[in-house]
Amino acid sequence: MPQVNMPLNPESYNQLISNELNYNHCDLILEHKKLTSTMTEEQRSIYDTVMSSVDANSGGFFFIDGYGGTGKTFIWRAISTAIRSR
Repeated sequence: MPQVNMPLNPESYNQLISNELNYNHCDLILEHKKLTSTMTEEQRSIYDTVMSSVDANSGGFFFIDGYGGTGKTFIWRAISTAIRSR
């Protein structure tokens, strides 16, 4: 059987990884500031807990549960923009 000719750079043939790694840091910084400025106290507490673990490089497992419309996706966006903007 002939060998598949894969490029040397794995990102070039995996479009999902390539798309995920291709983001604008300046846009993320602005979005992060916007998101954190509108957080409720409870959302800020969750955000601070997760980011403290990230900053300390201590790892951890976090589970956010709640009814629809309680801000789960909002917190996820804030955390991911914080990490990616770095």
